[in-house]
Amino acid sequence: MSVRLPLALLLLVFASTAFAQDNSRYFNKREVNIPFFADDREQIQEVQLYASLNGGNWVLVGRAHPNQKRFHFTTDRDGTYDFGVRTVYVNGRSKPERTEDLRPSRRTVIDTIAPQITLRPYAGADKIAGVEWEATDENIDPKSIRLEYRWPGTREWRSIDKDKEFRPKDQQSWNLAGRGNAMEVRVRARDLAGNEAVSDPVTTPPSAGGNFDRGMSDTRGIDRLPDTNKVTDLPPLRPFDTGGLRETNIGSSTSARSSNLIYVNNKEITLEHDFKVGASGYKKAELYVRKPAQTSWILVKNASFADVSGQSSEGKTEGTLTCLFSAETEGIYGFFIRIQNNVEKWSDDEPNRLSQPNVEVMVDMTPPKVTLNPPKIRPAGDGQAIMDLSWLAEDSLSGLQPESLKVEYSETGIGQEWSPIVEQQSGSGNYSWNVPPKIWKVFLRVTARDRSGNIGVYKKEQPVLVDLQKPSVEKVKGYSGGSGGGTRVGTPSPKKLNDIDP
Repeated sequence: MSVRLPLALLLLVFASTAFAQDNSRYFNKREVNIPFFADDREQIQEVQLYASLNGGNWVLVGRAHPNQKRFHFTTDRDGTYDFGVRTVYVNGRSKPERTEDLRPSRRTVIDTIAPQITLRPYAGADKIAGVEWEATDENIDPKSIRLEYRWPGTREWRSIDKDKEFRPKDQQSWNLAGRGNAMEVRVRARDLAGNEAVSDPVTTPPSAGGNFDRGMSDTRGIDRLPDTNKVTDLPPLRPFDTGGLRETNIGSSTSARSSNLIYVNNKEITLEHDFKVGASGYKKAELYVRKPAQTSWILVKNASFADVSGQSSEGKTEGTLTCLFSAETEGIYGFFIRIQNNVEKWSDDEPNRLSQPNVEVMVDMTPPKVTLNPPKIRPAGDGQAIMDLSWLAEDSLSGLQPESLKVEYSETGIGQEWSPIVEQQSGSGNYSWNVPPKIWKVFLRVTARDRSGNIGVYKKEQPVLVDLQKPSVEKVKGYSGGSGGGTRVGTPSPKKLNDIDP
């Protein structure tokens, strides 16, 4: 299915060295250049790039003039990003008109974390050496698993069965009879984004070294790992089609991250959670935070947990605890809570980079940016007027609350005397308003609310004049003589010829 734009052809294009069967693109960098094509550029005011993280809400992440030909996108976290574009035309219209109608053009997975590999040696019968391993990653490339060996005390690593495909969780054994007493083995794995990991070597079986040449394939070297400090410059792919922006059917996401995101407009955050433990009872809790633009977890020292009942939670088998956290800046904070019982058992291990938060909180204290384009007045007949309005509201952190925008008018521009023109609108739109009779000037304002509750206001300081009726002189009458005492003068009648003096 394609979305066709009537005034311009807009194509958002990506390229990458990593592809998946579901047409997702994988990157191991958090900074990419995204080219786009736009025809009929003189009809376009700007092109907007929207992103949805892990199936969440659309957020405006970039704006470009059609001649720029590309967006520069950066992010502070890994995840699955859907990208969509919106075109704003010079006539004030947008396609699509509502952000809720955006459709993803391409799915991109940003993954900067390498796989984790667990490798263990084991010994079978006499001269049988083996290893078992497990490579874990949300985006593991199942065809990337490679085994390498070397003799203890040597430096060169060689590939084992280079052309064989190993599974991410597997085992392998060898008969060392006539070849040596032991060897070192390591596992190499890569995810779909190109992040590569190499396990620590293990010796199997744990004995002295020997000679192990036959049956092994030589390795010709390892590709250098990608430089994660560089910006990925994406060359355009072939256009999706000649009719417009291609819509990809990618289904819905069930990510816990998007469903557990809470929006607030205050730096003081109160966290509340229920707990349940065994007979030994509750002992203590720990709070970890992942700050905006960070990937590691930090233990919040001196975090104070209080029972909502006002009593001590010590020894309780269940209850509800609250904890106060003070944010430093705006952005998304992840929180991870674990509790301990009185036999020193924790509910979870300490979080690592792969650990998902119990809840994420978006701290956003910045109101949406709201603008109103100059209104256009046109006649509606009988001296009445139609006012064409167009507006744009955007919020780069929380995103706008759906259908929260409204346009109002006032004849005085002061106090609470504001009446609605149109309500429940999206962030970008237009409306033709029939100005009520007997109103010759109006003040205008536009308000919009973001998901954190901040309200952005645009108020036009000068009134808009809407009296289109042209003044006219209806009938002129005159009088002779002075003021108040003259004789009314009408139009004189023509005189007859015999009334004219010779």
